[in-house]
Amino acid sequence: MFETAKRYLPSEWIGDSNIVLFEDEDVATDLFPLTVLRPAWEIRAGLGSLWTWVNAYRNHGHAVAHRPRPAMGSMSAMLAGYWEDRLDLEKPTVFLNGRVLRLAGTPPKSGAVADKKGRLLWAKLTGEEVHGLLEKSGTEIAHDLVKHVGGGPVPSEQIHSADFAWDYMAVNE
Repeated sequence: MFETAKRYLPSEWIGDSNIVLFEDEDVATDLFPLTVLRPAWEIRAGLGSLWTWVNAYRNHGHAVAHRPRPAMGSMSAMLAGYWEDRLDLEKPTVFLNGRVLRLAGTPPKSGAVADKKGRLLWAKLTGEEVHGLLEKSGTEIAHDLVKHVGGGPVPSEQIHSADFAWDYMAVNE
């Protein structure tokens, strides 16, 4: 499973980092009705979901936390089977938006990637920058991450993400 996970989330993007999945109200609206009873990272397409791939990294020693939109906190923990791992703030932390379907190529040096609409999809932060964000919901994280990333997120075609429910079929191999 880990080899398959690396096809969707290549090691270059994750490194030796903590992983935080987040989603906001915009994700829930865009991906309705699939997000009525689950966070976006639980939406399955083909072999798995973003959660499947992140959980494979968790099984290989990466600490994982999830920050859903406010109404989805308990459901997120129940579906994951745990509340969260203790993150090691000495390591960098990768934030993944729940709408991410696949990462490709190599990550940018900017530390953050946005989609064409300017929504943050991936960011890599270190230590103290992360600490204040972990206290927040996914919606707050989505807004605050842009402030923490120097120079702002860089738009990239290397991240495939879902704007609508049918996007899951478009990337399904």
